[in-house]
Amino acid sequence: MQTITFYGASNDIVTGSNYLLKDEDGYGIVVDMGMFQGNEALNDLNYQPLQFDAREVHSMLLTHAHLDHVGRLPMLTRHGFSGKIYATAATKALAEVVMFDSAKINASNEDKPLLYTEEDVYDTLSRFETIQYDQEFELGSAKITYKNAGHILGSASIVIDDRGKRIVFSGDLGNSPQLIEQPTQYIDSADVVIMESTYGDKAHPDEDPRTTITDEIKITENKNATLLIPSFSIERTQVLLNLIKHLKRDGKVRQDTVVYLDSPMAIKATDIYKSFRDLYSDALGKEADNSDPFNFPGLKVTELGRDSKKINKRAGAKIIIAGSGMMNGGRILHHAKQNLANHNTRLLIVGFQAENTLGRQIVDGAKSVEIDDREVDVNAHVTELYSMSAHADQPRLMKWLTHMTGVKKVYLTHGEGLQRTTLSEKIKADTEINDVELPTLNQTFDLSL
Repeated sequence: MQTITFYGASNDIVTGSNYLLKDEDGYGIVVDMGMFQGNEALNDLNYQPLQFDAREVHSMLLTHAHLDHVGRLPMLTRHGFSGKIYATAATKALAEVVMFDSAKINASNEDKPLLYTEEDVYDTLSRFETIQYDQEFELGSAKITYKNAGHILGSASIVIDDRGKRIVFSGDLGNSPQLIEQPTQYIDSADVVIMESTYGDKAHPDEDPRTTITDEIKITENKNATLLIPSFSIERTQVLLNLIKHLKRDGKVRQDTVVYLDSPMAIKATDIYKSFRDLYSDALGKEADNSDPFNFPGLKVTELGRDSKKINKRAGAKIIIAGSGMMNGGRILHHAKQNLANHNTRLLIVGFQAENTLGRQIVDGAKSVEIDDREVDVNAHVTELYSMSAHADQPRLMKWLTHMTGVKKVYLTHGEGLQRTTLSEKIKADTEINDVELPTLNQTFDLSL
């Protein structure tokens, strides 16, 4: 590969993963094509014209199915891409849910241009070719191998060997060991590394999420209150369901406490998780041999909007797991509007909150927030639980990077300013790698070494 251009997840932006590689012969490979998420300015980036000609892209590599990696993928086919899209089978299954949901949301937003339609999603899905981890395949002069990133079901790091040079994309690296996922695979060598830096400035706290979740549920039960958990539909929700199942089974919380899974996407994703038992961690695999690891007494799934709206009318203690994880959309907004002003309400934050999202405002201590043009007081008790993150922290990022020999250059992506800068300084201080770049949006680099 001769050049790489960063069309997303750069400029201190965590989301919008999108990179274009080109070789000496003009062969183009796109890696990821995700949605920008956050404030209005970031969301507006999704509606900008493509910065490259999709008709000149030969192939597409997908690391995993989170919205910020797959959300704009159908725009490729809509604008003339006719090549193949390579991903694991689990990524394809989850990406289908994410893309159809995104198309539906976009179509319902009359104030925004149409990004793509459901027909575009079908066209995109027809171009997928599923591959296995460690299965080498060829694209032009390059040989490609996917390694398990340990982040979510089907997630991958990508190794590209081309004309004596090895380029590695980390994708999103997992917080191994995790409850559901198999551990992150290490890679032995690389020349160039494109690496995420979401938690590049910190180590996750050494805490047991079971303890925090148990405490939150018990307080909710004792007060006959509401516990709100904004959760990402893929991975975080399934972890929560499995943890709560164990707490109920072990008598740590009451059997009759109702848990609402109030997210159509999370419901579909959970069904997909049940179909890929071969990707479970060893512990979850053994559990799944005897029972459904994501089901338990008191679990109620609410697919229909009218059922969702009835939840807050129910008296007594209740737990509501709803999307979206950063509270920038989805059904969690309705529940937040109804419950945040109540001093008895508990709000449990279990994932990364990007700048300018509603979740970030609350975590940063906002006393009131605007939801659907309405000012809502924040009187709820807010608890943050970072040990449930599906992202590697700084020690894990460094361990993954330093396992590779021969690294001459690192490009840091998927990090806000402090995170990227801190990790860059750490790499330079603790390794022999001195060439660390912090790419800006739409910046192109020569990959010649």
